[in-house]
Order: sequence, then structure tokens, then C-alpha cells
Amino acid sequence: MVLPKKIKINLNGGKVLNTIPVEKNKEYIVDIVDNGFEGEGIAKIDNFTIFIPGAIKDEKVKIIITKVLSSHAFRKNS
Repeated sequence: MVLPKKIKINLNGGKVLNTIPVEKNKEYIVDIVDNGFEGEGIAKIDNFTIFIPGAIKDEKVKIIITKVLSSHAFRKNS
């Protein structure tokens, strides 16, 4: 059985866990789908949230990921 790279299986509990679909210092082109409470743009890659200060909803921006956490990531302008 061949699994996509972003999925791995925890054999101890039989649970399927998603891995983080972005990498620090890697460049991505994303669509801003919403704005956060502090005005930052919000993008999604494989349902993983990326916060982008200064971006506006419906923009397409090129970003470099600067910080990755387990539930979300941050960027700087490219």
C-alpha cells in the first residue's frame, strides 16, 4: 500500500495523523481566503492555516514560511 507523503500511520494506536504540509524557509504562492481579528491575511494549504500580516482577502501572494507550529504557520513577504 502506498500512502501520500503528508499522511503517516501511528501503529501503536492505529490512528492516522496528518503531518504539516509546509516547511520553514520554503516559498509558496497562496490565495488569501480570509482576514484575522488583527487584520492579518489567512491562507490555507491542505487545510493548514498560514497567517500573513499585511495581506488582504482575495489577494494571491508569494510567501516564505518563517515559523511553523503544529496547528499553523507564519510568513514574511517574498
